[in-house]
Amino acid sequence: MYSGVIFILPELVIAVMACFILIFDLFVSSNKRYIIYYLAQGSFLFILFILSYSMKVPKCILFDGAFVFDSFSIFLKFLLILIAFFVFLYSKKYLFLIDLFKSEYFVLCLLSILGMMILISSGDFITFYLGLELLSLPLYSLIIMNKNYISSEAAMKFFIMGSIASGLFLFGVSMVYGLTGLIELKGINYLITEGDIFSQIGILYGLVFIFAGLVFKFGAVPFHMWVPDVYEGSPIPVTLFIGTVPKIAALGMAYRLLSDTFSYVTNEIEFLCIISGVLSLFVGNIFALTQSNIKRLLGYSAIAHVGFIFFAFVGSNSNNFSIAMFYVFVYVFSSLGAFGVVMALSSKLKEAQFIFNFNGVGLIYPVFGIVMAIFLFSLAGIPPTAGFYAKFFVLKNLISYGYIELVIFILLLSVIGAYYYLKIIKAMFFNVSDNGVEILGVSNFAFLLILLNGAFILYVGMFPSYILQLCSL
Repeated sequence: MYSGVIFILPELVIAVMACFILIFDLFVSSNKRYIIYYLAQGSFLFILFILSYSMKVPKCILFDGAFVFDSFSIFLKFLLILIAFFVFLYSKKYLFLIDLFKSEYFVLCLLSILGMMILISSGDFITFYLGLELLSLPLYSLIIMNKNYISSEAAMKFFIMGSIASGLFLFGVSMVYGLTGLIELKGINYLITEGDIFSQIGILYGLVFIFAGLVFKFGAVPFHMWVPDVYEGSPIPVTLFIGTVPKIAALGMAYRLLSDTFSYVTNEIEFLCIISGVLSLFVGNIFALTQSNIKRLLGYSAIAHVGFIFFAFVGSNSNNFSIAMFYVFVYVFSSLGAFGVVMALSSKLKEAQFIFNFNGVGLIYPVFGIVMAIFLFSLAGIPPTAGFYAKFFVLKNLISYGYIELVIFILLLSVIGAYYYLKIIKAMFFNVSDNGVEILGVSNFAFLLILLNGAFILYVGMFPSYILQLCSL
């Protein structure tokens, strides 16, 4: 018999640690703030241990259906905390260099992670919205921490777009609640499946508005305008955090909506996913072609990858969500490594923001250049990296549902999209740097982790079955 505390213990640890760090910072001198870093990392390790133990715990629904504890939520939380752990490891030295090694950074990250974990386990729309807002609000403050004009513009654009998306989401929820009288996700799904409530057009309108909130969190078209600006305007550690960890929470959001709430509305969901996927893939790849700023390039690249994630949702349900999970898994680790390399080549005075900053990296540091090439090949979907199988499984799934023309269109855009990744590789191995290249932004340990990250991407690309099986939980 398990105590109910074990189910919410990860969230409690994050919440308590965020409050503790905020208070602890008042009593610690500036030269001992490294203790805060180890407190945050220690809490992550403790949560990973709890989640590993929780794998044996049966599915449970708490707080009158508001909180769902199942194998899906455990896996996503484990992956989320693991990625956050690596983000902090990669960022430690660079946070010192740019004077952002402050308790506020860690507290805001922890609060955002708490929102993500709540979102992943939400069982009704109230908990869902609570997690959604707690995820977003700290990110607005993180973006503006370095207090410059570009960051202010990016944060304001993100805030305005987020407010609009939240309003649309709440409007959709109000329509669904007005027709069903329920806020529980499973209860709404039951009424749609078993009753004739689906015949009412209001449910479809509600679905469209709720889907808009999902589109924003992924950064898909038409709610994509904030992505390149936020990627460019944020400090690299914040870009690293925003570009990886929230994608896992967005996947959890998609699962709760598409599988737990509207699983019966298959055709309508497929239509919305395909439209958003096509637009995101087209806009992301076309606009990335003209970018010289590597952070904006990776921002548009993220929009294109979100298009693939939406294609993976086609035909997905509670028993078949492994393709989308595998794609997000591979994308997050590939982006983690790519932004880690960008951070490594940055210094206190200059970020490696532009493609010419990578000139000669592969010639001066061959191993480092090869690892970056692996990350870029994975993002482009070129074998033998993990990104190839991630895209292959998505395309195979679409073919099984008869979307042959769509697959041809995706392949053409993917070939076009590979060009801007190859520009970076060309700069690393065929251009000569005028000012030399130094690895200053990461510690030696973080440098080793980036190399292991690249090896892991290569390993998954050659032996994807274990990770795919893991994503099928």
